Amino acid sequence: LNGELDTGTGAPTFLCALVRHIYPNMSASLGAGLHYDRNEKLHCTLRAKKAFPVASSNRFVNFVLKGRCDIDQELNQPKPQGALELVWNILDFQKDQDVRLKVGYELVDKIPYVQLRENNWTFNADITGRWNWSIDEMSIDRLKLVGFEMLLNGSGLIVGVTDGKTDGLVG
Repeated sequence: LNGELDTGTGAPTFLCALVRHIYPNMSASLGAGLHYDRNEKLHCTLRAKKAFPVASSNRFVNFVLKGRCDIDQELNQPKPQGALELVWNILDFQKDQDVRLKVGYELVDKIPYVQLRENNWTFNADITGRWNWSIDEMSIDRLKLVGFEMLLNGSGLIVGVTDGKTDGLVG
């Protein structure tokens, strides 16, 4: 269950309730649920994901096939999505730090993409030039403790290093 609220009105802009069943012996999962979006109203969501190990001796490098289909409440317009990914999970990249690298291809839109994920943040980019960087909310306080400062201005997110003594970004 997850959602989003409009901070101005307090009304929900996004709600999703999804039941997911994981099949660990088959490296697969299936999910079904309902999704509310203020623009598209209510629709059903079906998901599936299956991992295929690249080598039987290495369970940390996999090809992943995943698919999703959203269907509107009138059951008229299915919106399929699918992707094929090469996923490399690197445990203990550094002490207490895991890293995941994904190189994928969106099958419906025919767009290659890449994702780099660390314990506390994720960077996504695709060939069209779209990119985003997200950070876990709990990590922000930890980053401030080690000297990172994040500011949001009109042009986007600015990330910098502070010296811990002055009030502002260094260099």
